[in-house]
Amino acid sequence: MKAGLLARAFAAPPRGKRERPEEMLYGIDDRPPSAVTAGLGIQHALLALIFALYAAIAGQGMGFDAAQTAAFVSATVLIMGCGTLLQALPSRFGAGMLLVSIPGAGRLPIHIAVTLHYGLAATMGATIVAGVLTVLLARVIPRLRPIFPPKSSAWCWS
Repeated sequence: MKAGLLARAFAAPPRGKRERPEEMLYGIDDRPPSAVTAGLGIQHALLALIFALYAAIAGQGMGFDAAQTAAFVSATVLIMGCGTLLQALPSRFGAGMLLVSIPGAGRLPIHIAVTLHYGLAATMGATIVAGVLTVLLARVIPRLRPIFPPKSSAWCWS
C-alpha cells in the first residue's frame, strides 16, 4: 500500500522505550515528581515571558502604537504557547518533550526592516517561507549527524 503524503513528508515518532543518557536525571519516558514538573513548568513559562520582550521591541520598531504593540505581544505569547504545546505532544509534529517556543533576537532586525520597507504582509510571507524551509531542512539534519556528532570535543567543556 502506498504511504500517504503526510506519512512520507513527516516521519512517525519512534516507538518503544528510549535509552536515558547517563548525564540526564530523567529520560524522555520517565515521569518526574509533580513538584519538579510544576517547578520546571513555571520556570519555562517565566523565561518565555521574558523573551516576549523581543515582540515589544519589534512592535515599537515597526511603528506600532501602544494598542497595536500590546496586541502583537499578546499574539506572540499565544503562538509561543501553541508551539510549546505542539512540541510537548508525541506526534509527527512534536518531540514529546518540554521544548519551549520563544522568539529569538536573530530575526528581529530583519523583521523590523522588512515590515518598514514592504509592509506587514511581506513579513508574514517571509515568516511562512522560513517555516517551510525549516521543516524541509529538518529532514536533512539526521543525515548530517556523521559530520556533526552530538558529542564533539570541540564543543564540550568537561
